[in-house]
Amino acid sequence: MTRKNHKRGFNLIEAAIVLGVVGLVIGGIWVAAATVMENMKVNETVDGILLTSKNLQNLISVKDSASMTEPVYFWNGIIAANVFPQGWVKAQSGANAVINPYGGTVSIANNDGYFEMYIGNIPGDACIKLLTKISLIAGQTLQNAGTFDGGSLFSYTTTFPITLEDATDSCSPALSSGGESVFFFFNYTRTN
Repeated sequence: MTRKNHKRGFNLIEAAIVLGVVGLVIGGIWVAAATVMENMKVNETVDGILLTSKNLQNLISVKDSASMTEPVYFWNGIIAANVFPQGWVKAQSGANAVINPYGGTVSIANNDGYFEMYIGNIPGDACIKLLTKISLIAGQTLQNAGTFDGGSLFSYTTTFPITLEDATDSCSPALSSGGESVFFFFNYTRTN
């Protein structure tokens, strides 16, 4: 009598279980990686905002503040002085645009005693993190901070550091619409 050797492989149920476990593991890795990437992007944006503010403070300290009030000179001057982080300035249509890590534009306006920085296309969760982190780190130089949709002011505060609840309230339009501008008004701390 001959005995047949049967090699037993996975049956359909076992294969489905294995694929399900593999899918859960890959999904967990995917979520963790997305969270790490988002935190890196927020930190890059925070670092860029703080670097820009510091560089602009230094530029204003050495330049005649009256000569910095003309908008075209001001914008071209801060671009030429490398005020923005490396990689944020991009040539577009023959002019320089400043693009943040979220793909939105960055603009700065100069006023008497303070400058305004607008950071565009910020998603809701990142908006909350930016407002709380920047206000915690740069609170003593901040005058105002909040959100803006390009036509109307949603919310702003003059009390720093901004609490998580206040940041969530301020960023709620960004949470529902997918992105807004975050703004910061920094006081000048001129040394001249």
